[in-house]
Amino acid sequence: MSQTLKSKVQDIESKKEAYRKATNYEATKQEYLNALESVERSLTQLRRDLDSMEFLAGVLTDVLGESLPHDVEDARQSARSVTDRTVDDFWKLVDDGRTDQYEQKIQQTRSAVNSAADTVKNELREVQSDWMTTLSSAREIQKLVGKSRKRTRALNEIEDFVRQRMWSETNSVGSLNHEWNELLEDWEDVRVDWEQFQNEHGLRDETIAILQDLADGDDIDLSRLNDDIAEEIRSVSEVRRVLKITI
Repeated sequence: MSQTLKSKVQDIESKKEAYRKATNYEATKQEYLNALESVERSLTQLRRDLDSMEFLAGVLTDVLGESLPHDVEDARQSARSVTDRTVDDFWKLVDDGRTDQYEQKIQQTRSAVNSAADTVKNELREVQSDWMTTLSSAREIQKLVGKSRKRTRALNEIEDFVRQRMWSETNSVGSLNHEWNELLEDWEDVRVDWEQFQNEHGLRDETIAILQDLADGDDIDLSRLNDDIAEEIRSVSEVRRVLKITI
């Protein structure tokens, strides 16, 4: 083979090797980028779950003043263990081919976070249920003592808060805290519950039971109305004004 031809063959071989290395580099680079993008998607989902959990936890503790379930702090620690990493750490994960294991840890952490969020939701539902019972009682009494525009508005706004607003992540915990404090001030101005009503007017349990039934719209058998109970009912001016007895 002439020297010229030999030289050309070597040039071709050299170019082929350079192309092969360049092609492998591009393929490896794309593989790394794909792995990192997958990790980034998983982390984004985890952060979204964390934000949701933290919002609910903030409503429970900072707004409503309830205790924080232990599950939440455990979920926080689990999240810190998988997110407290540098950029170099992520590149090393890709370089070592360990991104699949890392994403499994992320998914496990998401499960812990979502489980903690469910625990907080259950606590919030208990608060909601307690308030709905309280509001129902207040509305029953309102049927007897007469409606007040201020009381009606306060009851409706509290119900809207525990049913809707405290669940909406479009609100900030700070704004909800401010709103709830104002609602509690309104509640103190208008609150009437059966126990308070009973103590205020010195009524016996039997009388309160009858008034509760009347507030629910039930008919009362006259056998339940002895002289003492009838006298107690007549002694409450608010009830006397709205109560009608039909024989």
